[in-house]
Amino acid sequence: MKKYFLILSIVFTFIIGYSQTYDVSINGQITEIGTGIPISNQYVHISNEGSPGGTTHDNIVYTNADGYYFDTLVAPINTVGVINVTVYGCNNIYMDTESYSPNIYNLVFDFEICNDSSGAACEAYFSAAIFTGELNVQFYDESMGNPIQWLWNFGDGNTSTDQNPMHTFDEFGYHTVSLTITDTANECTSTVEQIILIDSAFPPICEADYFAMQDTNNLRKFYFYDASTVPAGQSVIWNWTFGDGNTSTEQNPVHTYAEEGDYGVCLTIQTNDFTCDSWLCDTVTAIESSNCETIFSYELDILNNVPRSYLFYDISDGNAISWLWDFGDGSFDQSQNPYHVYESPGTYNVCLSITYLNSGSYCYSDTCIQITTIDYYAFGGIAFLGDYPINIDSTVKDNIAKVSLFKKIDHNWFFMDEKEFWKYGYYWFTDKPSGEYLILAELQASSIDYDNYSPTYYPGSINWKNTETFILENNDQFSVNINFKELETHNSGMGSIEGTIFTNSSCNPLNDINIDNVIIQLLNNKNEIIAYTHTNALGYYKFENLAESSYIIKAEYPGKYSEKQSVIIDQINTSIIQNLEIHCSHILISEDFVYKYDLVISNPSPNPASIVTLINIKSNTSKNISVSILNTNGLLVYESIININEGNNTTTIPLNGLKRGLYLINILDLTTNNVEVRKIIINN
Repeated sequence: MKKYFLILSIVFTFIIGYSQTYDVSINGQITEIGTGIPISNQYVHISNEGSPGGTTHDNIVYTNADGYYFDTLVAPINTVGVINVTVYGCNNIYMDTESYSPNIYNLVFDFEICNDSSGAACEAYFSAAIFTGELNVQFYDESMGNPIQWLWNFGDGNTSTDQNPMHTFDEFGYHTVSLTITDTANECTSTVEQIILIDSAFPPICEADYFAMQDTNNLRKFYFYDASTVPAGQSVIWNWTFGDGNTSTEQNPVHTYAEEGDYGVCLTIQTNDFTCDSWLCDTVTAIESSNCETIFSYELDILNNVPRSYLFYDISDGNAISWLWDFGDGSFDQSQNPYHVYESPGTYNVCLSITYLNSGSYCYSDTCIQITTIDYYAFGGIAFLGDYPINIDSTVKDNIAKVSLFKKIDHNWFFMDEKEFWKYGYYWFTDKPSGEYLILAELQASSIDYDNYSPTYYPGSINWKNTETFILENNDQFSVNINFKELETHNSGMGSIEGTIFTNSSCNPLNDINIDNVIIQLLNNKNEIIAYTHTNALGYYKFENLAESSYIIKAEYPGKYSEKQSVIIDQINTSIIQNLEIHCSHILISEDFVYKYDLVISNPSPNPASIVTLINIKSNTSKNISVSILNTNGLLVYESIININEGNNTTTIPLNGLKRGLYLINILDLTTNNVEVRKIIINN
């Protein structure tokens, strides 16, 4: 379905509707039952039910000497509505209802009523002042005659004998209210009953809508689905016209066209109480055959820090012009590659319907995949300074700490979340998926012990490579405690060490390296931490007031590698400049500054890509590698053997000819048989 055409048509309809009108004529004759004698000066109440154009009509007219009455409603062009005509006689109510449209604009309502000789001298009638969002309603007696007694029944168990009562209803919605009057002068009683609607702050929406799905095996067959919005609790009548002379009153009909062609399909909805009336027309194209197949993939968005959040990718062939995603939880989306969050855990049937335009012909295809959301848990613990939590007194913020959370995805660590805490040293996280985590705690600068304790990883290490990771699975955990590492003492002096940090060739924008606020550690010659600082926005750091001695400088970036650098301060070299390098690859160096593996492989760049992507490979020796690309179904779509040289190599991987979607790039070292995997999104 071409939704953008639909939007344009709706806008056009509104524009036309407000610039042009048509007249609806309401007329008729009122005569006496049995005799057929015209009744003159008869009270006639004429009103309309809401139309798409927003027309409101509420009028009272009287019959002439021949019993005829006349009224006119001005309606915006291309709108429809319903007219109600009410007449009273002999304490009875006579009412009739007809629909109007640009094709039906002369409505005739004839009535035969009981003429009680008093004419309209004793007829109960009332009006109500209703304000959107308020439950208080002011009622006004507008009865004919000379009533001296009034009995109101508000339909909620409450009554009143006031002439013009104020009543407060318990809830919004429809209420049946009646008024009975007693007129002693005319020796009559009369009762009138009306249904009133008390709108909430957001009144009920009445809007016809539908979507159509084409059978992939028979492209002249369509499945129509009602997607209309109607007031809650109302029963609905559906009327479909399929543009080929056939109709249906089903909510979700199936229709097969006999011939190819474009067909205008219209859905009209109406509630049984006539308070909702709306229509929508759109075009479907029936064809004999076409090549169109809908395929999609998905992945859990672990880094978004929102439980049960998913990324969906259309990887279909063909020239797609519109998409309709049904996420199985009542939510829909019309973007090509949407993002969706499930509010609660469970199993959902996700369906994608696509409209294609191939070789001038439309075709429609859909497919469904069942998704079971993963579980999310909470965890936390206590941060200790020595034998005590960072704050024993829960009312004094002597120490305030921040804990940062990093999650392992593939071989890399990614920042997920952070919390500030101080009461009893207790921290916690909620709504986190199962997996492996790094946890880093750090005292804030306002803390009284800020200069005494180092930023520390769970359970008590200053280096992410040498610490324990935390595995979250199966249930909530609240004993993940952290023991802050105490700084060792050192002598002061006149020396200083300063420098900047930088990233090497294995880094690219996708690694998201931020040189601001990186932890820089100062260690003594025993590898004990004695001080730390943070880089500024330019990656600059500085240590001052250092005594003559040998030191070790290191940048500590969770999930990234950096070599330790030895620095000596003596009488000659009192001010040292030492820059520090951060590596982005997960297979880079050991504590002894040698490569763990033969190959250092970057992430592909650009990513997403369409024609080519580049991967940087650093090798200790010349060798052959195999580069292959697989789709999400495990099908091999590209493979090549490449010779790389010692040092840095930039490998170009062609992507043209591959369909849109998520792929895996496998890099195999043919010498060691080690395999590295990288993800790439192709947007051809």
